[in-house]
Amino acid sequence: TMNELEIAANMNFKFECDNILESGVALKPVFGSGYLGYVNMGNTCYMNSVLQVLINCVGKISNKYLAHSASRSEVPTDFGTLFRNLIHYTENPGKYSVDPEGLKPGQENGVRPALLKSIIGKGHPEFSSTRQQDAHEYFLHLITILEKEERKTPNLACSEDLCFEVEDRIQCNASQKVLYKSRKDYCLSLPIPLEKASNYAAAQAWEVRKPSWKRLVIRLNLKTMSSIK
Repeated sequence: TMNELEIAANMNFKFECDNILESGVALKPVFGSGYLGYVNMGNTCYMNSVLQVLINCVGKISNKYLAHSASRSEVPTDFGTLFRNLIHYTENPGKYSVDPEGLKPGQENGVRPALLKSIIGKGHPEFSSTRQQDAHEYFLHLITILEKEERKTPNLACSEDLCFEVEDRIQCNASQKVLYKSRKDYCLSLPIPLEKASNYAAAQAWEVRKPSWKRLVIRLNLKTMSSIK
């Protein structure tokens, strides 16, 4: 039935969330300088993750944008100023990263980069929506935004700090001749064996449960088709 399907889906969703959020683990809250969270504004965890990595792990980008003259507008609408402001608050969070026990009613830790999300996603069919997206695709899209900024403001050139050169080796089996090609890339894919995963046992348990899940979906679809006829 539909109720059975919803219950199974909720159980699966809770199982995945518990693993991602480390449910049951005693986590110690961190706050203060260098510790600023970006509030999830509804399926924006992919964006928050990419921005945190760029700002906290690539120092050259942060330094260039912090040296950039910010717009004097009360509500800036350009990417350069919004990104610079986010970097500034990430490094100097102040009231946005305090002891959770000292929060006042209505106050929350972290910032909401809503306007920045709107600017980055403007005109894009996926990233302008509120749906969940792929972090890798968002990272590549953000690089195109950074490159556009470079063309307008040369002193913000930082896309080169994110790319690396990959050399491809192609060998002909018949002649044994070898051809080398070089290309620039921004992402390096690393195959990781499933058995090396820390939650390998949980993944195996899910694989055992998956056939019954599929049978439930197929049975529901058949019932739905019968009722339509």
